[in-house]
Amino acid sequence: MPADIAAIKKANLPIIFLMGGPGAGKHTQAAKIKAKYGYTHLSMGQLLRDEVKNNTERGKKVKEILDKGELVPSDVTFELLKEQMAKAVGINKPYLLHGFPRNKEQLAQLEKELGPAKAVIVLDVPEAKMTERLTARAKTGARADDKPEVVKKRIEVYNKDTKPLVDELINNKKAVKIAADGDVEKIFTEICKVLDTVK
Repeated sequence: MPADIAAIKKANLPIIFLMGGPGAGKHTQAAKIKAKYGYTHLSMGQLLRDEVKNNTERGKKVKEILDKGELVPSDVTFELLKEQMAKAVGINKPYLLHGFPRNKEQLAQLEKELGPAKAVIVLDVPEAKMTERLTARAKTGARADDKPEVVKKRIEVYNKDTKPLVDELINNKKAVKIAADGDVEKIFTEICKVLDTVK
């Protein structure tokens, strides 16, 4: 069933992007943001993994793509995102999106249908550090896409598809870049400085 775009538009809730490469700490910081501000946190990766877990027809296709470390097609991810946004309209809190948009095409589509983001935060972590974090996480077996060969592919895909978008947003002063390879609390303090300006 198509998402209720009219309901999302009518609610006119702020949209915030939390961006950064694989292993940049997006999920850790998103959890802290949700706890402090009560935002509706929509993790594209988690939404896709839930589809896989629920073994839906969409989930079966998604699993094949994720297992290769590749990007799920934009039409699939955006429709899934809109469905979840529509469900959360009644909560009446800003949307915190992480893992979306992943490329210029997705950003253009979102802005066309729902308008621009109120804030864009980029967690900046060196590639070597991202690899180190994901490799360490792989040992816990928490995620199937943390296998070394898939990690390498995920970082390659990020550099090819998402980093050009991130760089463009930063260069055009549409995003705030925060060094995110240090202390979690200090990073969160910097994020709060940005979010406290969102109306």
